[in-house]
Amino acid sequence: MMAHRVHRSTPKSNSVLALALVISLSFNAFLILQKYQITISIDEKQLIPTPTTKDKFGSSLKIHGYSAELNVSIDSQERRVSSTQLLAIKDPQQIASNETSNYHIVFIGDSILRYSYLEWLDTIQFSRSPKNYSPNTLINEKLSSSWHEYFINTTTHFKGNMFCDCRRSEEFDLNVEVENRYYQTDNLWATYIQLPGDNMAHGRFSPEECSLAKVSIADGPDKDTSGYTWGYMGEDSDKLISEYVSQFSRKPSAIVMNAGMWPNEGIASNLGNIFKAAKDVLGSEGKMIWRATSKRKHDLVASTSPADDAAKDWSYRLPYLTYHAFPKLEISPSEYFDDNHFGNSRIYREWNADLMQSLGTSLEARKRSHRVFIIVGAVRTLHKTEESILE
Repeated sequence: MMAHRVHRSTPKSNSVLALALVISLSFNAFLILQKYQITISIDEKQLIPTPTTKDKFGSSLKIHGYSAELNVSIDSQERRVSSTQLLAIKDPQQIASNETSNYHIVFIGDSILRYSYLEWLDTIQFSRSPKNYSPNTLINEKLSSSWHEYFINTTTHFKGNMFCDCRRSEEFDLNVEVENRYYQTDNLWATYIQLPGDNMAHGRFSPEECSLAKVSIADGPDKDTSGYTWGYMGEDSDKLISEYVSQFSRKPSAIVMNAGMWPNEGIASNLGNIFKAAKDVLGSEGKMIWRATSKRKHDLVASTSPADDAAKDWSYRLPYLTYHAFPKLEISPSEYFDDNHFGNSRIYREWNADLMQSLGTSLEARKRSHRVFIIVGAVRTLHKTEESILE
């Protein structure tokens, strides 16, 4: 097989193309689109694909608010389109429609999970196309003049939808540091609770008070010295979930957790109770996702932690638990801003593909949706309108 350009059809064309359009109305197809750099333009109601690989080409387009991926295979001997597959999903901003108005994802973990959380939310809120990456200022605090500025900028970035219980001294001190983020719209809630391994997750606002959360100053004469109203050590994350996370007025649909590069033997030893507490809060349709440690700057591959290894073992026994190993991504040393953290949002976007897929599975369960298959045969030209294709 070899690649051929499918040219714009003209009124004189009498070619017959057999198109198989498979439309999947699920959230989990969204980041599949990232593989394709070429877009299908809709010009005068025609779909005009461009080759991108040796024997097939792929692109993305939007039809009536849907993001889509198009894969086309060419039979070089018969010089015809052998198959065309269209995977379509709802536009990211529509992921929480009337059917998903109670969707709430809770992230519990370290700073790397925070960056994943921010990139994931940015992609959704601003409907970013596959190669339109989030600004690096979201995932690299070194691009801000201070932690206070970073907290302010990454909170206001979301146009009033995020509240941040955030405070951090320029001289790192776990007793002073706090970072819990609460993203809330009518359609989607996403909460981030910072837990640095076996150390303490703590905060100044209860779930009922999270809309009052604010960024405060940690240094200088005007520093905020207010104490915490709640706190749980990493190994007590079962209580964090059962006593704190359970109190949100919107029930969590999924919990995403990691332990990162911090010491986490305590978490590892108690993961059975942690996952049980998560299941009790999530209910029968919820999903627990464990994200393994990412690759360090000078490592050839990502190394797993004790909590990662334990979570992987539990994933074989618990159907509601999904274990995400760090994927094999092409990352150059220059794409780190220190030994552990990525400075390029592209990496988080590609890493979040598994997250999107798993959350999409959970979303489908909540919506009780079904895949819709549409077969369009013997299409004479490529100038079918958007309405005709969806019809």
